[in-house]
Parts: sequence; structure tokens; C-alpha cells
Amino acid sequence: MGQGGAAPLPPGWPELVFVLMATGIGTAILLYCVHYMAGEREGTTRFYALMLTFIAGLVNLVCSADLLLAYLSWEVIGLCSYFLVGFWYQDPAASDGARKVLVMTHLPGYALLAAILVLYDRTGTFLWTDPAIRQAFTGGLFLLMLVAAMAKSVIFPLHTWIPEP
Repeated sequence: MGQGGAAPLPPGWPELVFVLMATGIGTAILLYCVHYMAGEREGTTRFYALMLTFIAGLVNLVCSADLLLAYLSWEVIGLCSYFLVGFWYQDPAASDGARKVLVMTHLPGYALLAAILVLYDRTGTFLWTDPAIRQAFTGGLFLLMLVAAMAKSVIFPLHTWIPEP
């Protein structure tokens, strides 16, 4: 028993919460898409493959203890976003929007990669669970990661990649 008689949380519960969120929201989106994509004659297999790859990348991102694997998952999510925004690639607006997504989410992703590589240089490990990572983590590295997360998460001022109406 923990303090106040409450049982301590089991190890891995934050990952479980995020996995359930990713798969639950992903399932809801996929169920919505069944109706949304009902009139499409072409590309539904491509669309669902991209959606499932996006969800798998998100689940892998929240479960990874290895920062390099997390970065790879990060880039898979970004690539899926690019292809999903540009799904109707014959429409110039969709193609333009996809290029904008690629630039606005991929370039700040290099900030995440830079932070990961600096952490590796300082610690010799990619495992974020290693205690050496905590000691090597600085405000500057936090800012690099924050910029990357803001760009990927559509947060002001890096929200400009959202397609215009």
C-alpha cells in the first residue's frame, strides 16, 4: 500500500493509458471514415492502410523506451499525415496542403532529432529510461523537443499547416 492507504500504480500504466487513447480515438476515427469514404471508388485501401499505419506509429511512439525508435515513429506519423492530407492528390489544393504539412511538420522534427543526438552524445544511450538521460537533459533540449511537438500538434504559432477552407 502507498501513502494514505492507496495502492501504488503498476509499472507501465502511463503507456497503457496512452495506448488505449491512441487505439480508442483511432478506432472512432476509422468507424467515422467508413461512412465518410463510402462514396469513394478509388483509394480506399490506400486510405485505410495509411490510417492504420498512422495509428501503429502513434502506439509505437508512446510505447518506445528507445529515443531513436520514438523518432522513427514520429517520422512515420508525419509521413502518414502528408499522404492523408494529399489523399486526393489530383486536386491542386490537396497537393499544396500536403507539401505544407511536410514542410511544417518535418523540418521542426529535426529539432527532436537534434535533441536526441545531443542526449546520446552526452550519455551514450538512447534509452530515455536511463538515469543518465535525466541528468543530461537541459532547458535547451526541452525547447528543441517542445518546438517539434508544437509543430506536429498544431499549436500556435506552428499551426499554419492546417489546410485552408
